[in-house]
Amino acid sequence: MNLFKIILFILFVFHTLSFFILVYEKLSNEEKIRWWSFLNIYIKEFLALLYIFFSWPFGFLGLESLVPRQKGGSKIPVFLIPGYFMTKASLYPIFWRLRNRKFENIFILDSFPFGGGVEDISLQIVKNIRQFTEILGVDQIVLVGFSVGGIVAKYIAMNQEQFNLKVKSFVCISSPHRGTKIAYFFPGVAMREVRPNSALLEKLGKMDREEISMYVGAKFDQFITDLRSLAPHSNCVVYDNYGHFSILFSKEVANKISEYIEKIEFYSSSKTDAVTENPQSTS
Repeated sequence: MNLFKIILFILFVFHTLSFFILVYEKLSNEEKIRWWSFLNIYIKEFLALLYIFFSWPFGFLGLESLVPRQKGGSKIPVFLIPGYFMTKASLYPIFWRLRNRKFENIFILDSFPFGGGVEDISLQIVKNIRQFTEILGVDQIVLVGFSVGGIVAKYIAMNQEQFNLKVKSFVCISSPHRGTKIAYFFPGVAMREVRPNSALLEKLGKMDREEISMYVGAKFDQFITDLRSLAPHSNCVVYDNYGHFSILFSKEVANKISEYIEKIEFYSSSKTDAVTENPQSTS
């Protein structure tokens, strides 16, 4: 019991300090804060943090495989990639919301190795993706990455020819595209790679393809206080009433991602049908 109280206290202090830094950054930039809404976000974010922490070991049990597949829905494979040192359990909330929107082939991948760099994690992710695509008999995929997992998704999409994959589109949720200062306080190669002005982020920024990507973020993300890092191009959606973790529990965020993926799939199938009906147009 005492250990549980100590863990709660540490999480509370960590959470509160991160929000103090967020408030300092906002006020320094002369941004207005609606304090009642801010308090609501603070509470939601702490509850989300508790879920992320205490659900961590359940991510190794493969519980998502027990959820029945939704037949008759979108068939394009959607792969979810967790963030830094996170397990599959962290993405259960958004996984279930997307599954309920009739995505027939949706999977959560392990973000291994813990502490590894973006390239190392990408190699392992690609290896796992190939296993699924071979079984499903498909070649085009969609990636959805959270936090550092979004940078991994972006890295794979920008290097898809090298990985021999066809990434139809990718979605980044709460990802630091221009870096985050909090990365200085955490160990691991990936954390060094998502610091501001890192060589990897600058390279990916130059390779960015707006036409196949959508970025989703939260205005009060306590870990990525610079909105330009969350939303580096026009195809971005920033929500006012979430933090870094609580955005994963959002129904409206799941709806937005679902609509985007369905739009991508519809455009792809329409284009294929047009080519099939008018084969001379390809010559």
